[in-house]
Amino acid sequence: MKKNKHQSGFALVILIWILSLLSLMAASFTQTIRREISISNSLKINASGLALAETWVMISGLMLKHANPQKRWLGNGTIYHANLNSGEIRVQVISEIGKVDINTAKDELLKAVINEVISDDKQQNAIFEAILDWRDADDDQRPSGAEASQYSKSGLIYQPSNQAFQSIEELQLVLGINNQIFAELEDFITIYSEKTEVNYGLASEPLLRAILNQYQKQNIHDIELENQLLNRQKNFKQLEELNDNAEIYTIIVEARINDGAGAVIKAVIKPEQQSSLIFDWRYGQQRYSLFDERFKNQVMVFQNEFTNND
Repeated sequence: MKKNKHQSGFALVILIWILSLLSLMAASFTQTIRREISISNSLKINASGLALAETWVMISGLMLKHANPQKRWLGNGTIYHANLNSGEIRVQVISEIGKVDINTAKDELLKAVINEVISDDKQQNAIFEAILDWRDADDDQRPSGAEASQYSKSGLIYQPSNQAFQSIEELQLVLGINNQIFAELEDFITIYSEKTEVNYGLASEPLLRAILNQYQKQNIHDIELENQLLNRQKNFKQLEELNDNAEIYTIIVEARINDGAGAVIKAVIKPEQQSSLIFDWRYGQQRYSLFDERFKNQVMVFQNEFTNND
């Protein structure tokens, strides 16, 4: 009788242990399923955000070629805002002729953007001449510049290409330009303008200020630049676009989905009547959000057939 009680008690302990183990396994399984569902939902939401942003890059191309000039989008940094059923979208359109072309711009403009992001005079001149040495066809080093021997002495396994920059990212290879300097230069520069000048009507206010500062140092008086900057400060939205046959644009799209996800795309495109030629396409975060309060004067609400069906 005692033996049976002992066996029964031992069996009960085993049963309780098994039930506890099964409960833990069930809880773990439930938690795993919930986590996988959460991941799946997040992926779905993020995919929706990316798809929405991609769609609006294409819409931007169409709006830049709109048949009605009154509805045609501007490339002067205007940010277009649309409220959608699934969230909201903001699109910034920047013409490449409103930037400094690092292959063709006159020296004063290239110096202006370099001096804007670098405070040391010696470093300013070294980077300026290193850029010129990189893109020119010869191996003759400028006084503060850099040719093959300087790159070798710095432990680099490459040398200047001695030809025009093929992308703005190539600028990061120039001796003296680090990631921070490039990040601060990036919004000011292009390789798509192919012009010696900058279209003031399409340039950003920070770039206009940088150019004005450089001109003042050289005692250059540019009335058009000064008037453009003055008008920009008064009312951004009333500026008239000086299009000058602009063809290539940087499109920055930031999507915010109601479920909390978001997506950012930065593309360089040439709009056509029914599609766009894409030169560059990057996913990821900008150094700034188009939803920042500081851009409020540049925002225009966009409402037409595209916003009714997202």
